[in-house]
Amino acid sequence: MMGSRLSVLVSLAIGVVALADDPPALLPLSFEGHAVVTPGLVDADLASRQFVVDERYRVPVSSETFASMVPEIRSIAAVARALDLRWSFQREVYERGTTENALTLPPVVVRTEPVPIVILPEPRRVVDAMMGAKPSAKGGVFVVPESVRPTIGGGYTGITVYVPRVAGEQVSDAMTPRMQGVAPSGVPRTSSHADSFVRLGRVVSRQGLMGADRLGIYDDVIAQASTAMITHCIWYYRLEIANPHKGKRRGGKMGVLDDATILYDWCFPIMDANGQARPAGDARSAERASPYENLVTTRLIEFPLKSQQAPIVLPTAWDMSDEINGASYSARKEAYEGTETIVLPQRLIDAAGGIVIVRKAPSWRPLAPDIVIDADTKNHTGILGVYLSQVVTDERLIDALAELCGKAPPVGAARDAVLEAVGAARGQR
Repeated sequence: MMGSRLSVLVSLAIGVVALADDPPALLPLSFEGHAVVTPGLVDADLASRQFVVDERYRVPVSSETFASMVPEIRSIAAVARALDLRWSFQREVYERGTTENALTLPPVVVRTEPVPIVILPEPRRVVDAMMGAKPSAKGGVFVVPESVRPTIGGGYTGITVYVPRVAGEQVSDAMTPRMQGVAPSGVPRTSSHADSFVRLGRVVSRQGLMGADRLGIYDDVIAQASTAMITHCIWYYRLEIANPHKGKRRGGKMGVLDDATILYDWCFPIMDANGQARPAGDARSAERASPYENLVTTRLIEFPLKSQQAPIVLPTAWDMSDEINGASYSARKEAYEGTETIVLPQRLIDAAGGIVIVRKAPSWRPLAPDIVIDADTKNHTGILGVYLSQVVTDERLIDALAELCGKAPPVGAARDAVLEAVGAARGQR
């Protein structure tokens, strides 16, 4: 991020955090820094129990009931009251240096804050909520999806081309994926371009296959990922995986991705995929494409590309609504073009039963955060974020909240009573 003001995943020790009327100019979300937020309370009892609920992923321009996250907030409150739950998770907030030294300046803890329960919308509700809306950068809407599997042609604002990684020492240059807010010129050059592209295993650039051709790696392309912003906090991606063929494709009748296997899904950005440089002796250096890469581990879904983290790590989508020669556009381009974002794809959310936990990996470092994504609500170690999707069932919600608060889920008549309370809470509008 460009300084601490631009980071937007923060919460206050109150019941609910909501975005201001104007969405942030720059994304994506991060666990570091500060944000300008407008607090509001849906249920005061949540605040007294130290629960923090973050609803910033809602559709920003819609007042439709489909866009409302109030039923989920009331459901959380109903479970907390029925089981007398208290929230106790805290996380550190770190501040980074200026853009000139952001890759190396030691991080400083500026405060601790409660870990929020972040509510994620169900894609079908996003489509219903945006029906009839018009794209408006000021309103925070960039694509209006016509269905839960929209066709988004052109307009992708982030593209990564993948090639097989080559083992060897880490290298970097101006095209190495970097921490967001750091100019490409701020990345030290340690090797020639050719070595960098092949060793990294990917090139993050909106030029896509055209750029790969100019770099002389077209024939080596194994996949391409594209991301598009529906809203600042709701993205959609397309991942094309080249089908294997013998020999080179150049000069043939088919392009390298003409018969690709295509995966596509909704996803929700949660944090920067690259951080500060790791020091010599990094125990996981062989896994990283560069010293700046944050590693993500999960067993909830499989990565479709060997030695790549797609579709958990995707090219950053950013607002291109300004005039292409304008100062605001140039600032965003320098801050986000060629960077990557860790996202929660909907297929992972579904595999987790609608409750996703993001926690520190053993190799986690401030401003260089390796993370683990799972659904283990009984494990309280290193929790950084709790994500609750609107797809969660009442049964799963009760069990997860009880376990996160260190209590056994209710059974028998006690469970029936809580289910009734949650059902009533969901029904309120």
